[in-house]
Amino acid sequence: MIVVVAFLWLLAFGAAFYLARQDIAAKPWLERGLAVGAPQPIDRREPAARAGLIMLLAVVGVLFALLAGAFGMRANDADWILSPAPGLLWFNTGLLFLSSFGLEGAARCSAGGEARKAEGLLLVGAVCAGAFLVGQIAAWRQLAEEGFGVASNPGAAFFYLMTGVHGLHILGGLVALAVTFAQTRGDIVSRTAQLRLRLCAAYWHFLLLVWLGLFALLEGWGGGLITLCSGLTGGH
Repeated sequence: MIVVVAFLWLLAFGAAFYLARQDIAAKPWLERGLAVGAPQPIDRREPAARAGLIMLLAVVGVLFALLAGAFGMRANDADWILSPAPGLLWFNTGLLFLSSFGLEGAARCSAGGEARKAEGLLLVGAVCAGAFLVGQIAAWRQLAEEGFGVASNPGAAFFYLMTGVHGLHILGGLVALAVTFAQTRGDIVSRTAQLRLRLCAAYWHFLLLVWLGLFALLEGWGGGLITLCSGLTGGH
């Protein structure tokens, strides 16, 4: 399992590096001065950037699928105790929805030439994502105070593992947002900025869907997955 996860992380790193390389030949200064609504030059890096993002999301998706599968198989063991999901997770989920909507709005406003709205919504998305991480840490502390620490039982360990891995991907996305905001500030309606915002929004929508799946498991709604894993492993 560890070898598989390490291999997937290697693939994800390679995909992210490939995606980042698409901006090396960019010349954003050539785009400055274009009037809003004027014909934008065709960005030939867009297909490559999209392919890189799809590759990255595929690898990350497989990683979370493996975690969910391991969760389902481990849940059949006698020592398994599903930790009570803190109520704070509902609030955190709402924050992630707002973050996703904010980035989608930023991408749409950028494409529509609404620079101030795009910058504002980008900031809203980033702030909500940061608040989501703070909320997840608070949920960890609440769970630990109730006696469900990392080493208390396998169910608690999986809670911290899955939410922690997801949080790391949110943190990575925040770094990408910070770079995007710094590089597009004052020029957020350019072709390059539109591409970056669309990619960031797609990544955020993906992380939201992943979180909804994890949330369902942590709330105990994953009985179908547990039954399937039980059948595949012969009930062991």
